[in-house]
Amino acid sequence: MSVTLEDIKQVTGKMEEAHHIHILVVDDNQANVDLLDALLSSRGYTLFKAYSGEDALKMVEDVSPHVILLDVM
Repeated sequence: MSVTLEDIKQVTGKMEEAHHIHILVVDDNQANVDLLDALLSSRGYTLFKAYSGEDALKMVEDVSPHVILLDVM
């Protein structure tokens, strides 16, 4: 299998798009939040963290995330 210049441009474009995606992670378990932070931040996503529903609602107004992950198990 060979990789073309077009393949590289497509992957690079998707990586650049990830930098513009804001994700809010909401969970009262800090280990879950930390795991998702490590996983998603390393891939270029901007993460915001909340440890309660009340904090998440406040953050939604301030941040306007593209994605919200709730109660990760």
